[in-house]
Amino acid sequence: MEIAGRYIDTFCNAAIDKGDGTSDRDHEFYDLMKLMYLKLEKHPSGLKAFSQLLEHKNSIISSWVASQLLAKYDNKMAQSVLERISKEDSFEGFSAEIVLKEYKSGNLEPPF
Repeated sequence: MEIAGRYIDTFCNAAIDKGDGTSDRDHEFYDLMKLMYLKLEKHPSGLKAFSQLLEHKNSIISSWVASQLLAKYDNKMAQSVLERISKEDSFEGFSAEIVLKEYKSGNLEPPF
């Protein structure tokens, strides 16, 4: 597996471990996600690989990715993913709703 793939795997595992943010290690998982994103951003194929996570089956992962891509790049596919997730009756659905409200009001900051 190439290095970008390892960054992606680490990002996904940290996002899943972070879950709804109630872990006592929440900050560690967030820091690891941020570090992997920053490494991917510098890698030649990193942003493409990161963007492909919009289609990930786990809503925790796809919502984090969509939030970053929407805030930083005004990515319309990311907005569409968040709109789909916002319809879920879950923590991720509620979070996606908040992200979309912040985006529409012009206040959305990239999480990483």
